[in-house]
Parts: sequence; structure tokens; C-alpha cells
Amino acid sequence: MKKIREFILHTPLTNDKYNILFIFGVQLIAYGLYSYSVKTSVLLLLALAVFEYFFYYFKTSFAFNLAGMFPSVWIFTYALNRLRINSLYHIWETKTWLVFIITPCVYLLGFVIYDWKFEKGHKIKDNLISRDYHFDHIYSVFKTVVIAGTTIAVLFAFEVAVIGYIPYFSKDMNAYVDFYVPVAHSFVVLSYFVPCIAVFYLYILNKNGKYPEYKAWHKPLVYLLSVIAIVIPILIVSRQNMFQLIFSTCFIYDSLYQKKNLKVFVLMCILLAVSYLIISPARNQSVDYLGTVYTKPGTDTGVDSGPNPLDSLPSILKTPYIYVTISDENFSRQVRDETKFTFGLRQLELPLKVIEKITGTDYSASTGDYKATFQVNEHLNTFNLVSDFYMDFGVIGLMIEMILLGLLAAFAQDIGDQVRNPIFKIAYSMISYVFFFCYFAPWTSIFTTQFTVALIIALLVGFVYLTKPAEKS
Repeated sequence: MKKIREFILHTPLTNDKYNILFIFGVQLIAYGLYSYSVKTSVLLLLALAVFEYFFYYFKTSFAFNLAGMFPSVWIFTYALNRLRINSLYHIWETKTWLVFIITPCVYLLGFVIYDWKFEKGHKIKDNLISRDYHFDHIYSVFKTVVIAGTTIAVLFAFEVAVIGYIPYFSKDMNAYVDFYVPVAHSFVVLSYFVPCIAVFYLYILNKNGKYPEYKAWHKPLVYLLSVIAIVIPILIVSRQNMFQLIFSTCFIYDSLYQKKNLKVFVLMCILLAVSYLIISPARNQSVDYLGTVYTKPGTDTGVDSGPNPLDSLPSILKTPYIYVTISDENFSRQVRDETKFTFGLRQLELPLKVIEKITGTDYSASTGDYKATFQVNEHLNTFNLVSDFYMDFGVIGLMIEMILLGLLAAFAQDIGDQVRNPIFKIAYSMISYVFFFCYFAPWTSIFTTQFTVALIIALLVGFVYLTKPAEKS
């Protein structure tokens, strides 16, 4: 490992500008090879994805490095898509390939711009997000855990009382989809906040010892509320909610303790796989049903006819393959066929929802319900992170917004080690989660993400209020 790290640190690729050219060039070669040898092209892309992740890991000793995470996952998932194990996946045109190729490059360009325009590694001023400030406010962190955990548990119980069942114990295939009470559910799916703040609380407690207000029941209560929060995604049969809980908790733990190794990251991947195996059967979707959904032709004509090679794939691999590749396929059709753009409206999901509730105006037509026409079929309806960027402004909009996301990621990572505010840590983990699961949703433009961002801002203000008296004293 040391020799590999030393080799990497002495290559020109340590300069992000050269690494961008390297990523672009290798992807371009893979594109050129694709028409001659699909396997060679895909293997080259997979090797590039693995290399980029470990390149940034060895460069920084941080397993959750944002500069490496997004390009690696992005290239890895679209490479798997290009295997075309599902014959419903069509052959990409040159324009589509180029969009996929430039996306990680312009994202990393945001890091280059940040390093150029800002002083990397600058110290945070002594304020509410400084290094040691909140070590004196552990009781406020405890109260935050109790308030968040209790509120979410009560709202979950309220949902169960209103709807009359718990999805995990239902035999109805649509139970988890129908389990929804407006407003209440928006908070229930934020159960991952609780273990995230609990990790922060336990970190401070272990580091500094008991605080003056400490009672013997404080620590057990934190554990209890965390367990309830962990169980909730299982009971509502939400894989993505559980994934976010596992990812965010592991991310914050690794960020706080700075282990500087892969152990936490590997553990996280194992927990993600185990949670997937636990939750998926509770959806009551049979192998035959899923097989039909995955191979059902839509209206698209650019697909292969005849037997579908997906049928020969072991059942245990079918769903994961579709899970990580279908959004790229839907997006590729969008790139191929998109002629109508929404000029920013896709990024205004939260305010438009609020306006709709107040005025009764329906904005769905202007924000692009026609997006469904790009799907492989009506059941496979996920799109990747950049799909709504593209829907708003096309290729130029995608490039600009990915540069902005790169700048955001570079800033969050730069100050992340210095910040000890638990709410900021959740925000930091959320940014990382968006890039790690970039294949699953256009996160920046969906209601849940925007609602969470608004809530995090409110919590930051609330945390300032809770700690303000101690600051004055």
C-alpha cells in the first residue's frame, strides 16, 4: 500500500488538471473501442472507475473523498449499463457518450476552480462552526437527539394509526408506496438524523467525559432513540432511507474519528448489502413479477429483439444490475430525444409545491411530466443526478451545474475536518450521499432533498439559539 501511495503521489495526475485530461482521454478511448469490443471497452471503464477512487484515497487517506467518489460511481454505473445485459438498453449515439464522458470532468473542474480561487485548508474563524466550540455544548447536542428522535418516533406512530398498518408486515405489494401521510412522512424519512447526531454526541462524551448536566439515563436514551430510528426504515420498507442512514452515520463516524483507512467504508458497503437483503423481500415482489418488469418493452424502437440476456442472469443479480443502471438508460434516452427544456423550473420543486398548495395552480405540465416518455417502461422510472440539469438547460446547463456542484463539494470537503457542528456534519454527509448515489435520482431537484436542506438551515438556526447563552457566559 505504501509503495502504491508513493507512486501515485509522484505522478502528474496529482494535479487535478492533468487528472481531468486523463479521465477524459481514457473514456474517449473506451468509446472508440466499444464498437469493436464491448468487453474491452467496459473493462477499461471499470478499471478507470476503480483507479480514480483509490487514486484519491491514496492521495488524501480519506475513504469518502468527494473528488474521487462521484467520478468513480458515475463511470462504474454507466460502464455496467454498456454491458447491455438487458436487451431493452439501446445502443448509444455519439452525443450520449459525450454527455456521459464530460460529466465527471466538469465536476472535477469545480475542484480546480476552487483550488485556484480560494485558499485551500484555510482555518475556520472562531464561531459557531469552529473546531472546538461545540465541545462546550454537549448538553445541547443531547437535547437535539432527544427532540429529533422523539418527534420522528411520534410521527411514525401517528402514520401507523392513521393508515392502519405497518408496511413490513403487510402482504400487499404496494403497501410501502401507499404508506404516506402528508407532512408527517416528510419528517419520518429523516430518521437518519438521529443516529448521525448520536454519533456526534457519543464522540464528544467519550472525548471530554461527562458534562455537568449528565444523568445516568442520558446515554441509554440516546441508544434507544437511535435504535428506533434505525428500525423505522425497515418497517416502512424504504431501502433508500436505510441506505442514507447507513451512509450518513458511517460517513460522520469516519469524519470525526479520522480513521484514515478503508475499514469504515468497507463496513458501510457490507451494511448496505445486508440492509438490501433484509428490506427487499418485504416488498412482496416475486421473482416472476420482477422479471416481467425488467424486460417489459416500452415504446422505444431502438432495442434488440429476441431473447433477453437478462433472463440468464442469476435472480440475485438481476435487481442490483437494474438498480444501478436503469437511471443511466432513461437519461440516455432523454439526451437522445429531448427537444423541450424547462429553463430552471425543475430545480424549483419545493417553492412550486408550496405555491401550488397556496394558490391551487398546477405546475406539473410546465415542469415536465413528459419526462416519463423517456423511461424504458412505466415501472422503471428512475433518472440519475444530472437528468434534471439537462432537462432545464441542455448540455450547457448540465456543465455549469456540475461545475457548481464540484465547487460545493470542494468547499464542503475543505472545511469538513475543521467543522464540529453536528448539523453541518449531517449536511456534509448529505452532499456526499448525493454523489455516492448519483445513479438513483436527480437529488438536487426533488422535494425531499430541498425540504431537508430547508430543515437543516432551520436546525442550524435553532442550534445557534440553544448554544447562544453558553457563548455569552
